[in-house]
Amino acid sequence: GEGGFPPPRFVVLPASQRAEISLEAVLEDLGGFPLFVKPANLGSSVGIHKIKSAADWEPALEDAFGFDHKLMIEAGLNCREI
Repeated sequence: GEGGFPPPRFVVLPASQRAEISLEAVLEDLGGFPLFVKPANLGSSVGIHKIKSAADWEPALEDAFGFDHKLMIEAGLNCREI
């Protein structure tokens, strides 16, 4: 981003805000696909989804919200870590 600050690497999506937060808004914040959806409180890989297109969004949320009432949506990295 401008000014030397990297864009946010994740957003938190509480179930109570599911209807208010759109995929478009998340993509704007995180900079595009792929995204990773994961239940906030689980340490395991259960309920984690890689989202590569808009079609993946609702099914991923549906499943992940089965494990937790709060999700973390992280930016997937298509570039090398430096």
